[in-house]
Amino acid sequence: LAEALLAAGDCETAETAAKEAIMLSHGSLKGIYEAISQGVLARAMLRRDGPAARDAAETAIAAASQLIERTGARSLAPALCEWRAELFAALDDEVASERLLSQAEQGYEQIGAPKQAQRLATQRQARLG
Repeated sequence: LAEALLAAGDCETAETAAKEAIMLSHGSLKGIYEAISQGVLARAMLRRDGPAARDAAETAIAAASQLIERTGARSLAPALCEWRAELFAALDDEVASERLLSQAEQGYEQIGAPKQAQRLATQRQARLG
């Protein structure tokens, strides 16, 4: 739900839904879902507040990274790169953002997610003009 709300542009409701998902996932020891929810939370805050959300977004992304490492959910590694890329883009660090998007694209290819890789390739081409 949080991901769908974020895609629809409702950042505030997405943030609320992500926080609820984090609590539910944490309580049920579902680390993979908690990691995804942390990623949605970070992106919702960044899209709503831009650079002002830096600390909170970094905290959420760090929590997601730890959960991915702890659970062994390596298939989420490309998504983590995307989340970090969005953070750097919000901070106007296009070089770091582009590097992370490239890593995410390669990661999606490696895990057998060609549609995700193509989505990123299309986004990157559009960004570069």
